[in-house]
Amino acid sequence: MRSAIGIQAARRSLPETLIYGGQAVIEGVMMRSPTQVAIAVRKPDGEIVVNKRRVVTFATRHKWARWPFLRGIFGLFEAFSLGISALNYSAEIAASAEAEKQGGDGDDDGEVARRQAAGGTQDSGETRATQVRQRRAIPAWLMAINMVVSLSIFLALFLVLPTYAAGHIVPHAKKAWMLANAVEGGIRLLLVVGYMGAISLWEPIRRVFHYHGAEHQVINTYEAGDPVTVEAAATHEPLHARCGTTFLVIVILLKIVAGIFVGWPSLAVRAVLRLALLFPVASVAYEITKLAAKYPDNPLVRATIAPGMWIQRLTARRATPDMLAVSVRAFEAVQMESAQPQASPSGVAAS
Repeated sequence: MRSAIGIQAARRSLPETLIYGGQAVIEGVMMRSPTQVAIAVRKPDGEIVVNKRRVVTFATRHKWARWPFLRGIFGLFEAFSLGISALNYSAEIAASAEAEKQGGDGDDDGEVARRQAAGGTQDSGETRATQVRQRRAIPAWLMAINMVVSLSIFLALFLVLPTYAAGHIVPHAKKAWMLANAVEGGIRLLLVVGYMGAISLWEPIRRVFHYHGAEHQVINTYEAGDPVTVEAAATHEPLHARCGTTFLVIVILLKIVAGIFVGWPSLAVRAVLRLALLFPVASVAYEITKLAAKYPDNPLVRATIAPGMWIQRLTARRATPDMLAVSVRAFEAVQMESAQPQASPSGVAAS
């Protein structure tokens, strides 16, 4: 097996080939190239369904959106949008499969009986599954409220709570603001790691983490120049420098550095400053992950991403052959026939 970080040294230089990335979804993997996205999901009956579509990014339409430290902001927004869409699609597949398995609930059976009594024909299993899925669909307004509430909880837990706690832990924090800022970053990192470790105990999330590893193993296989097969992917590690987990850890570490320049004002001001610094810090973190892809052997780059690679072991687990098969299908759907030198307008991340 190859080492966690040494994987990157074994692959082809990314600027000379196409860049692929993606993320895990429910019982599947989303893969994307600079121009296409494909979602492969395994249904309970073992069938793998693939949904593929073309993607035209904002950076593709506007050259200035590809400038360093700007491209990261647009890339992150688009990755978030595609990720939510991919998760929703996989959830719909799961709901449809469950409806097909159950053959509809009691209300469906009653409706079928009434139609038969009226001279109608019985709906097919697929039609009933569609009807059940439509009845169970979450209204858009409820999804929007849920997203706002979830975001508020996220900001309160990972943005405000660490700085509030650090202000009480460090005596005379206004004078020892560098120490207080370091403590805040440490608390934030512990919260993130603890959260990842806690949710990994839940079986559905643990399976998503294994699919996350499947995505990485397939991309590592491609970047190493090996044939993209289940057998070859099984020999590669489930870690990748362009992973979203590594990116998140870099953001947390950079926020500690950024805090040096803002001191230790009141809690309300600190919360506003932390939120305001989020996008600039994320843009810098984005550029670091691109450097990790371009210069995998650079000691400074390797040291910078090392903490993220360690913590990534929580969210990217080694995949089983059937999971790798799904990831391979998703990759094949977006892989272009020729690997001519091409920059990725949106800076595709491995997830």
